[in-house]
Amino acid sequence: MGVRLNKPSYGTVAVTIIIIYLGFSIILSSSGLISNPIIIFSGFLLTLGVWTVIYGFLLVEDGGFYVGNGSILILLSASLITFLLTSSIGYSLGIFLICLGLLALIYIFKG
Repeated sequence: MGVRLNKPSYGTVAVTIIIIYLGFSIILSSSGLISNPIIIFSGFLLTLGVWTVIYGFLLVEDGGFYVGNGSILILLSASLITFLLTSSIGYSLGIFLICLGLLALIYIFKG
């Protein structure tokens, strides 16, 4: 007989991740390592998106909703980083729309 752990709720872990990320963000921006708010916001979206995808794949029976939302958060993060690197809203929007379209095709053909 093993120990059975309760499945954590999405919101509890998400709030914990947000608190930890805010702590790291404050430390990194106070030390001057990261001064651009786009990087901080993009990292926030990325960490929350990765948790959402993990939750959808591993902790929920039908996790398509969570996987889809997490993927969109990750795509938005990638789009913000693209904007930061290229300073072009066209490239950023283009990357986001291409990836969003590919994600939609995956869901359409998955059935």
